[in-house]
Amino acid sequence: MIVAIAGGHPDPLHGLLGKTLADLRRRDGCRVLVVDAACGQRLDCAADCFDDVLVAAGDCGSEECRSALAAAQVALVPIAPEEADAARHYALIARLNAARMFNPGLRVLFVATPDGEGAAADGVHAVRAYAAEVMSGHVAATVLDRRALLAGPGVGIDDGIAALSTEVFGCAHARRHAIHH
Repeated sequence: MIVAIAGGHPDPLHGLLGKTLADLRRRDGCRVLVVDAACGQRLDCAADCFDDVLVAAGDCGSEECRSALAAAQVALVPIAPEEADAARHYALIARLNAARMFNPGLRVLFVATPDGEGAAADGVHAVRAYAAEVMSGHVAATVLDRRALLAGPGVGIDDGIAALSTEVFGCAHARRHAIHH
């Protein structure tokens, strides 16, 4: 499966989220490739050699991001609640809708990434309203604390990443995880 991790602007969270998801998938026995969309890799060829390809697509305005979205089965869009303002940040919505027109099978999954757990409830509402503007856009049930994710692995973030992995990749992760434990 090809997963493009994209947003409205370059963000270190995109690459970190891809690496963290990839590490979990590798522990589950999957062959995973993590690439930056800027490297120009032919994603269809990479998908033939790996179980999963996670692409840090970054800014959806770039040609590389558009190519990643055209090849992907899932567009994972981490978004801070304060960025989820359709009137102010409509460019990301427009780009994702355009990607869905060229790649009708693309599943768009928004992940709320508030700074701190206290902002989680309000953040999900803002992200849900924003995601409603994207054709077949969905909001992940998993909310990831941005500060905890940027801080690195730990009990607080590991459970969230495992839950997000199940949402992105389906029950295959949950089944492998149960077998290994």
